[in-house]
Amino acid sequence: MRRSFAMHEKDSSGRVHHEEPDADWRSIYERDADRVIHSRAFKRLAGKTQVIAGRQSDHHRTRLTHSMEVGALCRSVARRLGLNEDLAACLGYAHDLGHPPLGHCGEDVLNEICGRFNDRFEHNRHTLTIVDEFEQKYACFPGLNLSYEVREGIVKHSPVKPAAAEELAGFHPELQPTLEAQLVDFCDEICYSYSDLDDALEMKFIRLDDIRNGLPEFNNVFMEMGSRYRVKRPELRFNETLRRLMSRTIQDLVDSTDLIIRRAGIETVADVRIQPEWVTHYSPAMADWMERLKKFLFRHYYQHESVLEDREYYMARIRQLFDLYHSDPKTLPPRYQARIQAGEMPLHRVIVYYIAGFTDFFLFQMIEKFGL
Repeated sequence: MRRSFAMHEKDSSGRVHHEEPDADWRSIYERDADRVIHSRAFKRLAGKTQVIAGRQSDHHRTRLTHSMEVGALCRSVARRLGLNEDLAACLGYAHDLGHPPLGHCGEDVLNEICGRFNDRFEHNRHTLTIVDEFEQKYACFPGLNLSYEVREGIVKHSPVKPAAAEELAGFHPELQPTLEAQLVDFCDEICYSYSDLDDALEMKFIRLDDIRNGLPEFNNVFMEMGSRYRVKRPELRFNETLRRLMSRTIQDLVDSTDLIIRRAGIETVADVRIQPEWVTHYSPAMADWMERLKKFLFRHYYQHESVLEDREYYMARIRQLFDLYHSDPKTLPPRYQARIQAGEMPLHRVIVYYIAGFTDFFLFQMIEKFGL
């Protein structure tokens, strides 16, 4: 049952561009979710990996499968808290649309390049540009014409990394986002933390003994699963352990957030917006566990020698590719040349946004094409 502090469709601030009423049973947020899923940017996420360059296994996550996991988890948590499931799911699906190729190293090098021009690149900012401008699917308006609440959720993406003032223009920076938007950062963290542990083990970047020795909580549950299930395959015990740890984290997020809602006396969306800080939280013990899990992954996976070698190699190639486009913009596709000629945005940002749309494999093709 949807509670009073959930975002209700009737209270939406609507869309930037007027649309004729449709004979359609979908709510505004259902339609937004469908627009995201059918976008070209969403499809390209299938060719973008989370941590390493290119696919090394048919089973490890891509940005697309990760976004689907986050959207599903946002919907599940929203249901348990009595929030708007469609809005939460839409924000989960959309949260990585602006991510460049090659995981976070792609974002880091594009931000470094923007720094040369006193600018910055941040994938959430680019996500808003994609849904507002770059997607061209409709005759009546540019972009996807998403609702205010979805666009607000995209830019107010994190309590730790607040958006810049220019990104928040028109989105009331003094107010907190909806609870549905606040869920996304936590659901994203839950999904990538446990998924990366799973992928790292399968691809042999981390050994099971490393996990058991480095994370005592994991080992305790792993031993419990050994007593409960008489299975010989350690990967099945690993799967059961991971599933239970993830379930405990999700339940903690639900319980802790519900407790804060009740203690703060929150009854409406307006109450959510005027809170001094975000309402969604883990308990202190769970926050500590998640921080240690992320540090373990950073030390054993994200900083793995082969990952770092790939990172340095491809960051150098992206710098060279940018310089090539910048010295000769005619090498860009006509659509991007038109943006430069129209003066829609600075040359460097057009090039950075073009590269950000690459899949890993298209980047490899451009490196080969230009002999970089």
